[in-house]
Amino acid sequence: MTDDTETPVPGAGGNLLSGPQPEPARAAGYPDAPPRVGFFTDTSVCIGCKACEVACKEWNAIPEDGLELTGMSYDNTQGLGADTWRHVAFIEQRKPLGGQEPGVGHESVDVFAAAG
Repeated sequence: MTDDTETPVPGAGGNLLSGPQPEPARAAGYPDAPPRVGFFTDTSVCIGCKACEVACKEWNAIPEDGLELTGMSYDNTQGLGADTWRHVAFIEQRKPLGGQEPGVGHESVDVFAAAG
């Protein structure tokens, strides 16, 4: 008899360096666990709006997680949970305007003052 906790599941994870990984749900005693999924996020352009999480939940028919808006920032999750998969540490900072788009000058301009 083999130990199911060490049997790699196709698509369950792994990489070229470490190889296949054991299925954690099976190791916890759930023999019919659904396959694990994930997605990559380009954090250089992420503002923490959760649009990717909403789209993923909609695509996979996963119900809402009872999110309540905090009004503090774009990051409204305040943490991770069973149905809240992403928590972006969104830190709002003032940055000088310039260099982001073609035609925008490189002089030091306060973005918030320029927005009026």
